[in-house]
Amino acid sequence: MSKDLPHIAVLGLKGFPAIGGTSSVGENLVQQLNSDFRFTVYATSSHCSDKNPYTNVRMFIFRKFLPHKLNVFYYNLMGALHALLFCNYDLIHTHQIDTGFIVPILRLRYKVVSTHHGRTYNMSKWGRVMKYFFKCTELLMLKCANVSTFVAETERQVAASKFGKQFITINNGIDPKQKIDDIKTDDDYIMFAAGRIIPHKGCHIFLEALKFIEYKGKVLIAGDHHQLDDYRKQLEAYQKDLNITFLGMLRNKSELLGYVKNAKLFVFPSFYEAMSMMLLEVALVKTPLICSDIEENKAVFTNDEVTYFKVGDYQDLAIKIETFLTDSLPSNEKADNAYHKLMFNFQWSNIAKLYSDVYQALL
Repeated sequence: MSKDLPHIAVLGLKGFPAIGGTSSVGENLVQQLNSDFRFTVYATSSHCSDKNPYTNVRMFIFRKFLPHKLNVFYYNLMGALHALLFCNYDLIHTHQIDTGFIVPILRLRYKVVSTHHGRTYNMSKWGRVMKYFFKCTELLMLKCANVSTFVAETERQVAASKFGKQFITINNGIDPKQKIDDIKTDDDYIMFAAGRIIPHKGCHIFLEALKFIEYKGKVLIAGDHHQLDDYRKQLEAYQKDLNITFLGMLRNKSELLGYVKNAKLFVFPSFYEAMSMMLLEVALVKTPLICSDIEENKAVFTNDEVTYFKVGDYQDLAIKIETFLTDSLPSNEKADNAYHKLMFNFQWSNIAKLYSDVYQALL
């Protein structure tokens, strides 16, 4: 690590290689900026093991020893205390609203940039107590951070109206040089993927639509569908009517994108997102997309780039899938348009400069 560069500590990513959208954002960010800054990323052993994954990037890894939900709380708190008591960083960057409760602690010594990746309390997996906790941590983050950035403009507008403050939107992006595995298969399949497959991701809407049209082809589902036991049983019950293969969590991004690239169609039926990395990555490999018509998706792609269906409406989704199966040419043309938009508007090499400007202003 070059000691001449400004030193930035990062909390909330859990570790690299990235698992999930938030970690992917952070990983791309430090990869792009590690020639201008040195980074210490606070991580947990459940998500990484390599202490020095990139030049000028060091992992400080906490051992996992508490139940999953408590371990995240412990990891954030211990990272903040370590930074406060034993280190001398130039700046702290926190990710996700669940780190919000440590921002007032960090502000005792440091200037803090916080990135808002979505309103976690909108996710269906959390109970009433955890949703209240996330709302409180969001409040602390947005009130106490020196600068708060949002990955989605729609989220920024909500917060600006609620808190009466000025915030910054910095969108997520893609790396055109992302490695993509060559998956050897002759299978012809439709695909769905998410890191954590929980109800708000809409996988059940996707499968209900396929069941409605009596689809006989192969269906691939990638991601951890064991998050909620009742929901797992609901999804696996569709195997009676559909030819579904559950791939599980694909921790290697290049392998996941290899499967996505080979798919004839990718369905993205989420009820809620901020700015989905999965959405961008599907467009990167030029796979045709059918998406729910939530505002966060429509803020990224137009009807000329993806096909939209009414969120939560499996019959409307079924119609869109049948239309694709009848004639895929228009959807393939849309996929080309989506790819070109990515290359023009959403490359990490350009987006990272916006974060660099935020860092430099505070430094």
